[in-house]
Amino acid sequence: MLQQLKLITCATLLGLSTYAVAQAASNTGNATLDHPGWVHVPGELVNSACVHQIPKGSVIEVNEKGQMTGDVTINGSLYAHYAACPDAPVVMRPQGQTPNVAPPIGTTDGWVESAYRYVSLASNDNIDYLGSNWTVPTAPVEGGAIIYLFNAIEPSTEEWILQPVLQYGENGYFGGNYWEFTAWAVGPDYVFFADPIEVYVGDVLYGVTQQIGVNTYSGTVYYEVQAQDTSSNRSTWITGSSRGLHWVYGFDGTLEAYNVTSCSQYPNGSAGTTVFSNTSFDHNYSLLTPINPQSWTADVYANSGPSCSFSVTPNPTGSTLDY
Repeated sequence: MLQQLKLITCATLLGLSTYAVAQAASNTGNATLDHPGWVHVPGELVNSACVHQIPKGSVIEVNEKGQMTGDVTINGSLYAHYAACPDAPVVMRPQGQTPNVAPPIGTTDGWVESAYRYVSLASNDNIDYLGSNWTVPTAPVEGGAIIYLFNAIEPSTEEWILQPVLQYGENGYFGGNYWEFTAWAVGPDYVFFADPIEVYVGDVLYGVTQQIGVNTYSGTVYYEVQAQDTSSNRSTWITGSSRGLHWVYGFDGTLEAYNVTSCSQYPNGSAGTTVFSNTSFDHNYSLLTPINPQSWTADVYANSGPSCSFSVTPNPTGSTLDY
């Protein structure tokens, strides 16, 4: 386990509301045509007005009821205030589909493949650490697509996802024909990401979401999402909290893609592989007890699009994605 590059000493307050999202991954279709100008953030198609880039280390504030206020602070001072999203997102990630998924023929709009795990935990226990290494792959031979590679955690409601994400391509808000790495908090009312860092082919990344505190009286749990380039010793992160959510879904490695019409639009052309390694998957804050057994289930999701060499090989300490 790599040492945390930055210690966050302030109270971290990201209020993750309990508003339930019932949309399923089948909402892909012609979503971009239905919502021109919206942004393909990881896991959602969302109104661009609801996507917010905030400085690394920012704190996203909640009130005494655990509801997000829209305030973002840095070192205790107000940085900005954001209104809640006026439009519900189109959810592009699978929800309510585990453990049964469609046949493995691939997808062009949403999650392509993943190694996932649902963990049965007591109501006062959550996934408190999920981190792994992966290497920045060779760029796609052909451009035009959006590629996301990440690990992540979700609550039982599947309405929020916390994730350090490697991105290639322009998602409608930022990016281009290069790799960037940043930390995301994606939900139904707000989407936040930290200042991205540009990374390069061959760089070794470490992405981690970890619990960094708990208020036993209120039941608030505090999380930090970090995106670290260990090759250049640079990192970016966001901090936050949740109340009333039970964090029980883990994703060791996931490939998500949009606008793919050819297998050559995936990294390394049509023979790509990304290995997630040195995975730590723990609970029982602050003891960092390994989840037992440390295992993953391979999922390859189906929709329209080219059928490439999709497969997932799950291993206890890391999973391999082929595409």
